Amino acid sequence: MALHLGGRGAAGARSLWDNFPENYRQQAIFFTDDWDAYKQVVPEQQHKPSKMKKDTNHAERFFSTIRQRCSRLVRKAMSFSKSLDRHLMAIRCFVANYNLSLLL
Repeated sequence: MALHLGGRGAAGARSLWDNFPENYRQQAIFFTDDWDAYKQVVPEQQHKPSKMKKDTNHAERFFSTIRQRCSRLVRKAMSFSKSLDRHLMAIRCFVANYNLSLLL
């Protein structure tokens, strides 16, 4: 639905929020960890923060999958990118490919 690569501060939360399609921003319920930046951006009636790991474990599992399958992100790998642009392109490519594989 949306992707933001960068910091987890208020500016990053705003960038993530702006990347969501308008109809999601109007109607969807957003489940997040209990991070203050999300509280500043997501409207209170649509925001369900949780301090319990079980509520965000699917996101953490996806991040682990990225680290395992995208060797470009592993510093000591031969395919490691020194350029931030290359890292971002690799992550976007992985996410697109991963999402397409779920459709098959």
